[in-house]
Amino acid sequence: MNGRLRFRIHRALEAPWPVLRAGERLARMLLVGVTLAAVLGVMVEETYGDGHAAVMWVPLVEGLVTVLFAGEYALRLWVCVEDPRFAGRRFPRLRYALTPGALVDLLAILPGVLWLFGVDLRSLRILRLLRVLALTHFAGSLELLTRVLRAEAEALFAAFTLVLVVLVLAATGIHLFEAEVQPEHFGTVARALWWAVVTVTTVGYGDVVPVTTGGRLFAGLTSLLGIALFSIPTAILAAGFVEQLRVRRRAYRRLLELALADGRLTPEEAERLEEIRLELGLPAESAAADLVEVLRRCRSVRDPDPRTERGPADPAPDQSSGTVPRKRAKGETPPVRKR
Repeated sequence: MNGRLRFRIHRALEAPWPVLRAGERLARMLLVGVTLAAVLGVMVEETYGDGHAAVMWVPLVEGLVTVLFAGEYALRLWVCVEDPRFAGRRFPRLRYALTPGALVDLLAILPGVLWLFGVDLRSLRILRLLRVLALTHFAGSLELLTRVLRAEAEALFAAFTLVLVVLVLAATGIHLFEAEVQPEHFGTVARALWWAVVTVTTVGYGDVVPVTTGGRLFAGLTSLLGIALFSIPTAILAAGFVEQLRVRRRAYRRLLELALADGRLTPEEAERLEEIRLELGLPAESAAADLVEVLRRCRSVRDPDPRTERGPADPAPDQSSGTVPRKRAKGETPPVRKR
């Protein structure tokens, strides 16, 4: 009984939104609403200050948020053994408690606990605002983004190293052109670095601009270089997303082949495959195409073409008589046909 209840709670907290039932969706919407209410309470308190009528309900909301966040943390700690990452391992709950998501949940509880011990809520505004990080639990795409960042970490590091080199070169170049004219902005390379960041990123605030002809030409070239430069990390991330989706689709196709190994797909297997598809974030069209391809492949294996059953060493039948000629022994001369 406890195992079944634990599985259902884990499903309600961790499963993708499309596979949730009505009650599970309501519970998740409640958690999201509580998180937003906690952040809104901090903003209202900071805007109106003490004594305003809008601030009177903030301590009540703070207490309710603390209780709900503590309950969610306790439930996640209890059901984490259902997660394949921790199931069957030593100290699974301790391993989960040290994950970034669990630390974010603990950080969301901390302001309320300190408030109960007499700490002023106004001094905990930063910690209370960080509760918005709890929303990352309900963003399934963040997992895909994390996988892409890990897979492409080396390429991204090289790209950002190149960006750093360009920033230093841009600051040095504009310093050579503008140092004498605007020493307060370009007198040193360190001062010119702000202009380099704004120009290379093509933001262009306009608070610091070159006035010499050479400086303006250099600024134009730097802006064009910035446009080309920042397209490199974008291309790396796009390629990483495509590769991760290809890996997920390959894994889903492998599961289809295993499910259809016996030649049929039971309703339970179909339901489980649909849940896996939603967890992997695959579109229904690609899953249907994979199913058709796997079915065609399984059918061709079970019912091969009779025309291909004859081995390559078997002689072909004689077209005139319809009989199969006898195989000749080694060294035997072929018979002479009569005309």
